[in-house]
Amino acid sequence: MENKSIKNINSWPGLTARNKIFPLDVLKAIKNQILKAEFKKIHQEKESHYSHVFKSTSERVSQENEIYISNYYQACDLDTIEFLKKRIAPIIGREILKQNKNIKNIMIPQLMRFSSGSFLRMHVDDYAGESGYTIFINNGWKWDYGGILNFVSKDGYEALPIFPEDNLAIIRDESKKSFHYVSQQLSFSNSSQYLLVGWASNKISHEKFDYIPIRE
Repeated sequence: MENKSIKNINSWPGLTARNKIFPLDVLKAIKNQILKAEFKKIHQEKESHYSHVFKSTSERVSQENEIYISNYYQACDLDTIEFLKKRIAPIIGREILKQNKNIKNIMIPQLMRFSSGSFLRMHVDDYAGESGYTIFINNGWKWDYGGILNFVSKDGYEALPIFPEDNLAIIRDESKKSFHYVSQQLSFSNSSQYLLVGWASNKISHEKFDYIPIRE
């Protein structure tokens, strides 16, 4: 990814870009695991009890009385989950520690597949941990395929679309309340893309997710 794009991401409040986060051998191992992974379809429709992800004063940002909806696929087989836990989580954890030395625990990464019709509505993830991350895994993407991660300012007047470059990580400081969404992937896209998604926390435990220690 060009330096200009990295600078744009790093200038956005609470975001840090890490290009080529995985060494080539690890990236190859991830893609090989994807070929073997089993995925289940996830369709979420969460009403008022989930309104905390919409808290905003902007009319351009989703409102608390709306329904949060998402549609994607998530790896569910034990072999893939164990691979993500033992080999991938420690690498991501070390990168997050560069941003926040107080982080103690990391959630096992979720491996998400975006295919035709997949999307995530705009939301914030400040309930899930102090740091969040999204890592793109694909074999080449086009802007018009959709499935683009977008960040939106609190007032709703600025937006930052991020091209899903293979092996690019976006690390979020969740205290900055980063509104974001993934646009719907269109039917003519000729492949799927994959996202590694999760959070890290300085808490020993977390009420919503099971975390594993970053440090031994």
